[in-house]
Amino acid sequence: MSKVSLTKEVSPKISDLYSVIVDYERYPEFISEIKKAHLQSKKPKRVEFTLEMMKTFHYVLEFKEKSPKEVSWTLVESNLFKKNSGGWKLEEKKGKTVATYTLDVEFGFLVPSFIVSRLVKNDLPKVIDQFEARTKKLFI
Repeated sequence: MSKVSLTKEVSPKISDLYSVIVDYERYPEFISEIKKAHLQSKKPKRVEFTLEMMKTFHYVLEFKEKSPKEVSWTLVESNLFKKNSGGWKLEEKKGKTVATYTLDVEFGFLVPSFIVSRLVKNDLPKVIDQFEARTKKLFI
């Protein structure tokens, strides 16, 4: 899978959305496929995720919180991904928050094209929506 990126204008303030993005251990509360998230270390910031998609998978991501407007991650280990990197970039434009979510993944085994297509076309657009809805629930 190649790198994909999605940009969307959202209603929450940058600071509120950012606080939800960096609260990794709470992802299972609003992302149904993530069953568990555990902070392994604070420096470097590493989080182990348990993902349920027809089977249970585990992966560890290392996060870099570059500013209160940008977060990136890289894969440390996984029984699902060969590569998993990406990030969030939050900008203010004309009083609105513009969120850009970028993802670059490769699976560690052959994945049927219909599944990859589903991830890109259906699930990826939902990511920003899920974070926006969570932020609204907590802050608005």
